[in-house]
Amino acid sequence: TIFEYKTMLQINAAKTLLSSSNYSIEKIAQQVGFSSSRHFCSMFKKHNGTTPLQWRKNFRPMEKTLLKNTIK
Repeated sequence: TIFEYKTMLQINAAKTLLSSSNYSIEKIAQQVGFSSSRHFCSMFKKHNGTTPLQWRKNFRPMEKTLLKNTIK
């Protein structure tokens, strides 16, 4: 349906932001058009089998993670 397609686009945009930014989950939910971070997390998990935070930890490019850890 159109609703499912829109949700898929939002989730894909969120994946890009999760892997390429340090924005909070709340900020990403807002930027991709979800009314609340709770609803965003629920839909993300439904479509990906993992929470946005878990997805970020597992799929963030290694060089960004290493760079972030060396800057601390």
